[in-house]
Amino acid sequence: MLKKAQIALEYIIVVAFAIGVLTPILLYVNQSLNEYREGNNLILAKNSVTKIGQIADWVFSQGPPAKMEIEVYIPQGIEEIRIEEKVILFRIKTSAGISDVYYLTLSNVSGSISPIPGYTKVKIEAFETNVTVSD
Repeated sequence: MLKKAQIALEYIIVVAFAIGVLTPILLYVNQSLNEYREGNNLILAKNSVTKIGQIADWVFSQGPPAKMEIEVYIPQGIEEIRIEEKVILFRIKTSAGISDVYYLTLSNVSGSISPIPGYTKVKIEAFETNVTVSD
């Protein structure tokens, strides 16, 4: 009977040691994954904002009735998309708080894009005094 108890105790010690070693590794991997995901989302947001802004500038330089439809990716964590005056702004939630990713356009811009994650088609159209951006 004593032999079985010793084996059970040794087994518990080995399992506890394995859990003690694996826990910090798993926590580190999880933290690294979250940091990568947030950094990737910020890069995707910057790419989308820049693409929309550059096309808005190009359409504005062509003048009315120039228009273009593009496809952009809206990443996870977007809290708000604001398009007003000369700014296209994506507000994205990160572990450090809210980050603003923006593009300053040459002309006044107006419109709205839904902050739902995924690919979306965006219509950009030039008018006399501004450019409209909509999905």
